Amino acid sequence: MSGLEEAQAEYKSWEENYEPKDFIEYTHEAYEKLKEHDPKYVWTNHGTCENEQLTNGCQEYNSVCGCWDNHGWWVCKNPWEGEPMTMYVSTEYRGECPVCNSGANDENIKPDCEECEGSGYIQVYLD
Repeated sequence: MSGLEEAQAEYKSWEENYEPKDFIEYTHEAYEKLKEHDPKYVWTNHGTCENEQLTNGCQEYNSVCGCWDNHGWWVCKNPWEGEPMTMYVSTEYRGECPVCNSGANDENIKPDCEECEGSGYIQVYLD
């Protein structure tokens, strides 16, 4: 299974297990209101320095580097278990191009590849 297929399967599994029903766009006011709800039904949608992801619980990130930014929150039908900020699900895949750079062999990158536009790498949003 390729890295993209693994990321797609992980995201699909998250959707099936937690059944997201409402997306709340990020504002500080929305965050304050969400804190009143049971956090076990909330997943924070945010950026990191590497990719976009979901983290269990209701968090508000104030990034110094500019990478860790809130996009909003998913309120789900089914709760998560355990401690907050211990489960992560990617909502984006960044990796080698399956057409010209499978196995990250930079020698095979094709400058005219339509899939990656010659970079050898792709970015796919999973949500």
